[in-house]
Amino acid sequence: MEPSGTGRRTLYSTLEPDPRSQFASTEPLSAEEKSRVRRTMLDQLSTSAAHFAHRQRDAPDLTSQEKVDIAAEILDKNPAVFLARFGPYLQASDLLYFQDIDKNNYEVQFHLRDIEHRCSHSAVIVKNRRFAAMQELEAGGEYFSEDEMKHREPLLYEQMVGQYLTEEEQQQKADDALDPSDCRLSTILLKHMENVQEKSLYKQQKDKEECQEEESEESSEEDEDKEDADSEMEEDEEIPEISNERATDIWRQQLRSEFKSLMQEKFMSGKDADFDYSKIDSNPEYDSLTAEGQDDEDRYFFTENPGNAGSYGNSDGDMDCAESQSKTGNTGKDENDDEEEDYMKYEPSAELVSKSMRFKSSGSWVDGDEDL
Repeated sequence: MEPSGTGRRTLYSTLEPDPRSQFASTEPLSAEEKSRVRRTMLDQLSTSAAHFAHRQRDAPDLTSQEKVDIAAEILDKNPAVFLARFGPYLQASDLLYFQDIDKNNYEVQFHLRDIEHRCSHSAVIVKNRRFAAMQELEAGGEYFSEDEMKHREPLLYEQMVGQYLTEEEQQQKADDALDPSDCRLSTILLKHMENVQEKSLYKQQKDKEECQEEESEESSEEDEDKEDADSEMEEDEEIPEISNERATDIWRQQLRSEFKSLMQEKFMSGKDADFDYSKIDSNPEYDSLTAEGQDDEDRYFFTENPGNAGSYGNSDGDMDCAESQSKTGNTGKDENDDEEEDYMKYEPSAELVSKSMRFKSSGSWVDGDEDL
């Protein structure tokens, strides 16, 4: 879903920097540090899609150095113009360069607040874009297939899924890996290379895990005398190994689901080493996918129960009923409604009004011997 924001501010509301601001709470930079931040900022801008100068149609593209020179000149002459033009392409770390700028410059302070606000939401935007991309990959059916996930994390797969496969499942996977219709040498070599790579990765992950376990054991032995109580708690919290006898179908399916969830979390956190996240994190097209997903969800809730459609508006049945009433002249009112309507339209006679006035003044309906 697309993250909600407060929108662009329309007033320069403050003169002093917000104490929660990143560039307000940081210690002043030295001249060398400020120069380094400036150089990094300008170099990054030169590779962005920012507009630097108007050029004729047949003019050659600006070089990176020319872009740096143009941006530097604007920055030195008018920081407010620099921030207005290049602000959408700046990063949170670039704001450090402006920490000692005039705090009474309304326009500059406004642009700094706007940039910081955008940067503070960038992590949420990236997360939503990755989620939209993950849904696309899920729909494609390949990236998060069991075989592909096993190829990326062979050790984790073996620990959570592979060791609990039945003989029939293992044989089925072996048969699926062989495609009798494709016996080309290139295909066989590719499969062999993938198997070698998977085994090599498995060994690396296994060695790394064993080293971490050894370090953890050594650390536990050193702290054993000081933290006996904590050690006992850790032992109680250790997850026992699951025997094959206990690995029932339900349990194995749960492990499969947990394995896939871990792989999805790994993808969302940007830890899939061979995946190019730059195509997602900086791609605004995934924002529209998130919005479309939200629209679909909203439509689902309004159409989930057609029988309750009248709660939100006229259903087709309501419309047919209205058309039928308009044709027959029957508006659905009963006799009581007609009586009530006649009562509301009733106007008393002048004589009755006169007698009522006399009753209010004398306490009697009659004037002399006159009957009502």
